Amino acid sequence: AEADVLVGADGIWSAVRAQMYGEDLRKSSGDLKKRQGCTYSGYTVFAGETVIKTADYYDTGYKVYIGPKRYFVTSDVGDGRIQWYA
Repeated sequence: AEADVLVGADGIWSAVRAQMYGEDLRKSSGDLKKRQGCTYSGYTVFAGETVIKTADYYDTGYKVYIGPKRYFVTSDVGDGRIQWYA
């Protein structure tokens, strides 16, 4: 099949990507700590986007807040939108 655009929104263990690049789809380990050849690190990341203009919006491109075993990062993605992850 041919197309100008393909949206493969099937996640990090993407079957679409595997097919496009000729990758093998590997089975998960029994404890699910290893998938597609990658070992799970034990960390979970949460991410999102919000609309907010801060006083220093035009002075900073990103901010990193670091605490004991925790972090929070924000980055400017334009037009008052901020992407964040923790």
